[in-house]
Amino acid sequence: MNYTIDSALSQAVKAGYTGSIDTFYLAGHSLGGTCAATYTQAYEDKVLGNILYGTYVTDQNVADWKVPVLTVGGELDGGMGRPGNLLHSIISSDDAAKDNGEIVNSGWQLSNKAVVILPGMDHSDFSPGYKVPGDVIPSDITD
Repeated sequence: MNYTIDSALSQAVKAGYTGSIDTFYLAGHSLGGTCAATYTQAYEDKVLGNILYGTYVTDQNVADWKVPVLTVGGELDGGMGRPGNLLHSIISSDDAAKDNGEIVNSGWQLSNKAVVILPGMDHSDFSPGYKVPGDVIPSDITD
């Protein structure tokens, strides 16, 4: 996966990107978010933070992560056990706040280990034009 990240950074530079390629934020959707989270754990010196869309941190506890992580989930995301795993993200985020002497739902938690659940949104809404199997409750999101 390191080759894939390096290749993407190289292509961005060729396209005119002038920011840092030594450190960066890494985002991913669904399985891509799981890959981004795994990469971050292996290369914490490069990744400044994660944004995970429609994904979750399976067996990884964000309370232990050195970087900030924003997990964004859809309220109606019903596929592949994601709702239960999103709960793990919430519990882990709460634990991170407590471990850092902060109050749950504090500004610290929002800045460092936030979990946001978007009402009326399902997994398919993160990838318009594609209906993800498992999204059985119709989304409230319209074009």
